[in-house]
Amino acid sequence: MPKLPKIEFDKKILEAIPFRNYIYASFIVNLFSLMVVLLLRGHLPPQVPLFYGTAEGDGQLAGSLALIIPNLVAILITAVNLSLAFFVKDEFSKKTLVIAALAATFLASITVGKIIFLVGSF
Repeated sequence: MPKLPKIEFDKKILEAIPFRNYIYASFIVNLFSLMVVLLLRGHLPPQVPLFYGTAEGDGQLAGSLALIIPNLVAILITAVNLSLAFFVKDEFSKKTLVIAALAATFLASITVGKIIFLVGSF
């Protein structure tokens, strides 16, 4: 059986990213929001208002498990911005990408939190 090459993770790669703690915070807040949705799923109605951009009615409603969508999108945005920050040379652009990822995380978490407090039964 052929041996797979061992991939060494170079710590210098992460040192090239400014505001590393913001990236860590972004992932932690997203994972925390995902866990809150999964834990409180029993206290939520079967359908929750999630898609505010659509016309009023049934198009705005989604299943209670769909509340994980905003945080999954925020995780995707964070991952894309982090990978772009590896290739960008300009320090200002790197900082902007990291802060934009953090902003996406907090906006997604606020959205999910407001919906939970709006329709949840505690």
